[in-house]
Amino acid sequence: MPPGAKGIPQADLHYGRVVSPALLAALQDPLSGVFRWRDTDRRLRDVQLRRQPKGSRSWASLYVGLTSILDIDELGGRFRLRAHATHQLNGGYGSSWPAWGAWQTADQLAKNWPDVLAYLDVIVHKVDARWSDSEGLVHALIADAAQTGVSIVNREASISFRDNSVRQARCTAWGAPIHSAVTGAGHASKWWANLSANRFGTSPDFTGVDASGRLLIIEAKPASATEGIAWGPAQVRFYASMWAAWLDENPVGASLLEEELEQRKALGLLPVGARTTLRRPVSVVPVLAIGPGIVSPEAWSRLRTVQDAVSNAEGLPPAEPLEVWRLSATHPPLVWNWSSASNVAPADRPEDIQASTWSERARVAAVRWKLARLPEAAREDGPYGRTGSLYPFCLPAAQADQNLLAEARDAVDFFADRKIRWHAGIGSGPTNHLLSSQVQCVNALFAMTADPDLVKRAFADVLPISEVLQIEPGAYLTFEYVGEKDYLNEGSRMTRGANRTSTDAAIAYRNLSGSLEIALIEWKYTERYTASKLSGDKKGIRAKRYRAFWDAVDGPILPAESVIQPGPLRYDDIFVEPLYQLVRQQMLAWRMETAREKGVEIARVLHIAPKANLAYQASLAGKSQSAAGTTVSEVWAKMLRHPDRFAAMDSARFLDPVRDLTSEDYRLRYGHD
Repeated sequence: MPPGAKGIPQADLHYGRVVSPALLAALQDPLSGVFRWRDTDRRLRDVQLRRQPKGSRSWASLYVGLTSILDIDELGGRFRLRAHATHQLNGGYGSSWPAWGAWQTADQLAKNWPDVLAYLDVIVHKVDARWSDSEGLVHALIADAAQTGVSIVNREASISFRDNSVRQARCTAWGAPIHSAVTGAGHASKWWANLSANRFGTSPDFTGVDASGRLLIIEAKPASATEGIAWGPAQVRFYASMWAAWLDENPVGASLLEEELEQRKALGLLPVGARTTLRRPVSVVPVLAIGPGIVSPEAWSRLRTVQDAVSNAEGLPPAEPLEVWRLSATHPPLVWNWSSASNVAPADRPEDIQASTWSERARVAAVRWKLARLPEAAREDGPYGRTGSLYPFCLPAAQADQNLLAEARDAVDFFADRKIRWHAGIGSGPTNHLLSSQVQCVNALFAMTADPDLVKRAFADVLPISEVLQIEPGAYLTFEYVGEKDYLNEGSRMTRGANRTSTDAAIAYRNLSGSLEIALIEWKYTERYTASKLSGDKKGIRAKRYRAFWDAVDGPILPAESVIQPGPLRYDDIFVEPLYQLVRQQMLAWRMETAREKGVEIARVLHIAPKANLAYQASLAGKSQSAAGTTVSEVWAKMLRHPDRFAAMDSARFLDPVRDLTSEDYRLRYGHD
């Protein structure tokens, strides 16, 4: 009988995910193909067994990263299939497929099973990267028992409560001592105040049993999640208290977990020889599992500070000291017991660095530079975005001017004199976000506004520069240049740096033949674009605005609609970044050239970006763009009518001390691998 049935007293805490014999039998045959599917790439795919907390329904969930792409329900010997509507559509079996949601016998389900496997073969390659990257990858690595040596019992393993009053009382009993210990530590930092306001959920990411029979309560964090890593010791200690209380109040609790493990073993979800028993008495171990990549020194420091506070919490159910894991895609986890003050933060391994994204490495470098080079008032976390959330890679708002290096501090007046708007600027100055590409561009290039020789030394091997000229009064290089006219019909009242096609910088020069040229410079740093197209009226307005330039027979872009010299993409394919921006900037250069602005005969676009930022190059959206090439640069090269009007440069050259284009402080701040 289910918990709470008439005549049976219901416990305050309940947990049970042992599935029905009917579901277990069906998964062994005829539905065993789900495990063949899983084994093709164990690190990305996971199968979990579930049971309704206060009912009789059982189900199996097939995961890719964080998202379940298929649920197989069983109730009373009948089965049904479920998946999110997005997965149904992307997998080629939309909501109209009769097998979705319909209860059926095992024989009926077996008839549909070839279609289910066909769906899985498709959808696994179409899951949005947000579910499999970052935290999703961490979950996948934890679920790989062959790699970790841990027998996973379940994921998102929530304890259920008799009612809401019990939930509130018990969560307060476990959470209040932790919050009291954290707030009582008396730290004055803004990150600490922000962190101590966090609240606890009731669903740890994983429960598992290690080779010695201990029960692990595991919370997963990406390496880049500084705030999550810092709060992790408090969060996972709360979960450990919850599970320790359940075990204490449920004499057969350990046996129930062992039965779950035996079911997973019977389905081949555990490697041969994996442990399926808990040692008695049960040891509950809080584990913070951190994924591949670089962990900021600030994250390690904050983790230590929070753990020291949490270790002083009184009145909690017993648990072992916190363990911190560093996960790897190729090796077993490296484990630290942080109960000892002598345990220092682990150094980044080569595979950690290799596994981290360019953006993650940039964030770590920014935090290191901030802590090492800026005054104390600027070392606090800063707010960013509409929510005002604090981030270590942002400066306090009042310290935003510290984002500019000493050699670029006069840029504030330079921008004000020319009515240039800073991107996400604060007051009349720059943004407080340390990874701003506009700020990096200004830090790298501002010295060139008054130094034509420096301009030539930086660009003469990419552009045919003979003599550098002033592009506007008093400046050999300027920023957010839009030209003397509204060349793309975007609105004459629009200011430089906002709501108008522009590039981050621009220079003017005579080429080797004596002709006048302009180069529009676009600068990228950590940009990575997702496949979100412009929608609604915005797309309609912009589509009308640029259509004539796209179709022009002498225009800069080769349209797929052309019957004479077709390009790889149609007009409707470009309304997604970064190609949308590239198209508009090339159109702007072409319009300046045809209008002979300032007497120029040639106008080029110079694209400066870190070659190491692979995520930018992978920012291709939809079948049409992906079919045209494997990188943004490859697709873009096929779109240009005049390839010589576009040039590209690796921003790493500005870090080369031999070239001597930037300061030592610039190289310290941005010189990460």
